[in-house]
Amino acid sequence: MPVLKARKRLSGMQPGACIWLETTDPLAAIDIPAFCAEHKHRLVETQAVPGGYRFLIERGAG
Repeated sequence: MPVLKARKRLSGMQPGACIWLETTDPLAAIDIPAFCAEHKHRLVETQAVPGGYRFLIERGAG
């Protein structure tokens, strides 16, 4: 679910714009970096937070 929400949100943004994504999904630590690499977005930062993860994603040009 975090990847689907990120994809939808990023699709409406300009290249270079950033979003924070916070999730309790334990698989997000694998899924979000793979999603960013596949769709040419830049994973700027990953943080472990109580109960999950927080990701800073910069929208790519694609």
